[in-house]
Amino acid sequence: MLLQRVASGDQQAFATLYNHYLPRLYRYVMPFVRQSHEETEEILQEIFFRIWLKKETLPALDQFETYLLRMTRNRIIDLHRHRKVEEAFLRAEASATPSLAPDPVAALTYKEYNQAAQQALRDMTDKRKLVFELHTQHDQTLEEIGRTVGISRSAAKKHLHAATRLIKEALLKHGDWIGSLCLLLTRKS
Repeated sequence: MLLQRVASGDQQAFATLYNHYLPRLYRYVMPFVRQSHEETEEILQEIFFRIWLKKETLPALDQFETYLLRMTRNRIIDLHRHRKVEEAFLRAEASATPSLAPDPVAALTYKEYNQAAQQALRDMTDKRKLVFELHTQHDQTLEEIGRTVGISRSAAKKHLHAATRLIKEALLKHGDWIGSLCLLLTRKS
């Protein structure tokens, strides 16, 4: 009869239902949430809120208490899954975060490769250097470079390929040119 009254929207009947089941559910939830009163209250508020939203379905339930305990158990399981995902994310994020301490070997290597690439750029013709810089540092397309420099798209492409080849050759003298070229091309001066 109480569930029927709740289903019809009787707030007093809902308060009676709430007050009757709250202490038992509180004791049921508490051990699963690290004895946290805040989390226990949050879970129980959510459970009873869902019951109120679905109040029209209550009279059809054979065992309301079983239904209530199952809802509570499922919410606790969801909470634990969420925690595991969150903890895994935080661990992954922590391990993916690079060290803030500078790597002196990497810094020296970068400096050497950068000097070799910069020397190769200085040795280029002005037009070839300009095409390379417009493409790598200003993200211009070959068409945009052609308009800026006053040359055709195919000429811009030839200059870009020649500039890239010259830088590659300079970096090959220093070892790993692919990593260095990537650093150079992505570095915005």
